[in-house]
Amino acid sequence: MSQYKLRTISAITEQQQSECESYVNNIRQSYTEKVKQIEENFQAAALLDAAGIPLDIHEYSTLHYLHVELGERGRSQKDRRAFVQTLHTIREALGCRLTVRNKDTASGKNRVQITLVPVDWQGVSIRYTERLPRSAKCRIVTRKSSYRTLICEA
Repeated sequence: MSQYKLRTISAITEQQQSECESYVNNIRQSYTEKVKQIEENFQAAALLDAAGIPLDIHEYSTLHYLHVELGERGRSQKDRRAFVQTLHTIREALGCRLTVRNKDTASGKNRVQITLVPVDWQGVSIRYTERLPRSAKCRIVTRKSSYRTLICEA
């Protein structure tokens, strides 16, 4: 019939069997870590919800990552105090300090999006937007890329 014969499970060499077992174990470990991360994020979401922090979780979200959007930080003293109180509430609810992970430009002129992460909760991030003051040391610069090309006339 055909030159190629189907191999049976018993015909697999020990090395191939070992490689298959290693591959399956790696997948199991990966999924175990993902399940653990999702369970931790569910716990963080429950703690933040109990503390009164508004969460916008999509119904199809698996909570592999939990993003908390705080919106734009206000400029008035009253708004700033409320914002600081919100961050303090988040810190107390999660039981750890918050560190800055990233600062990036946001939509609009002179707006910066700041991402904070709790030290003990790896899958949770807190984001807010802030306007740069006029006396800021940083500024947003728009850069245009340019290139040269050769055009020949016939």
